[in-house]
Amino acid sequence: MWVKKLYINREARVKKLSPKNSLIIGVVLLVLSALIYWKSQDPGISSAEQAACEKQVLANYGNSADALIGQCKTSVGFVAMMQAQSGGAGSARDVAQAISSANQGDFGGHMIYMFLMGLSLALGLGLLINGIKGMKK
Repeated sequence: MWVKKLYINREARVKKLSPKNSLIIGVVLLVLSALIYWKSQDPGISSAEQAACEKQVLANYGNSADALIGQCKTSVGFVAMMQAQSGGAGSARDVAQAISSANQGDFGGHMIYMFLMGLSLALGLGLLINGIKGMKK
């Protein structure tokens, strides 16, 4: 009996969004999802790390370094590999561990970004469509 009262009271408290508010919130969430997408594209490599990576690539590969320089701007794992090599990593295992830890941090961040982007995109589209349908009535 008390469950039924609680359910009835909960329904009475829920208010429906007006189409205008639904439309505004939908647009804001779509903009938010675009910003999250834009932010998730940043690999998070600082300019100092990038410069050190480029210097190490030039030292290691000489004339054929042009093809690899771009990796210093986009690949966290590649930067970690170059840092490990320049830091005197003793074995391939040490280098692989540095690459793995860098990629795991990058992967976790991207998972959170993708979840938030998907959530805001789905809610934004739903509210936007709801607002458009409500405005037509």
